[in-house]
Amino acid sequence: SYTAQDTARVNRLNELCNAAPRLSNEDLEKYGNEALELSRRLDYPRGEGFALLTQARLQASKNQVDSAENLILQAERIAKETNDELLLVWVYYRLSGFKQREDIRESARLLTKAEEIAT
Repeated sequence: SYTAQDTARVNRLNELCNAAPRLSNEDLEKYGNEALELSRRLDYPRGEGFALLTQARLQASKNQVDSAENLILQAERIAKETNDELLLVWVYYRLSGFKQREDIRESARLLTKAEEIAT
C-alpha cells in the first residue's frame, strides 16, 4: 500500500525522465532507477510501467534494442493488467519507434492504436 506522497514522488521522477530538454543519460538512469525501485516497493503499477519505459529509453540509447523492447513489453503487460489507458498509449508510442526500423506499416499501426485509445 502507498500514500499519495509516495506516488507523487514516483510520478515526478517519471515526469523528470520525460522532460524537455532531455536529461543526460546519467540523470535519466539515476531518476529512472529510483522511480522503478520505489514503484515496485510501493506496488504502484502505473509508476512501474512508466519507469520501465524510461529503462527502455536508456537501453535503446546503448543500442540494446532487444532489451529495450522487452522492457516496453513488460510495461504493456502492466498497462493491460491494470486497464491503464494512459500507460498503454505511451507503450504503443514507444513501440512504434522501434518498429520504424523494421516495419513502417507496423509502426503506423501502433501509432493509430495509441491515437484510438487517447481519443
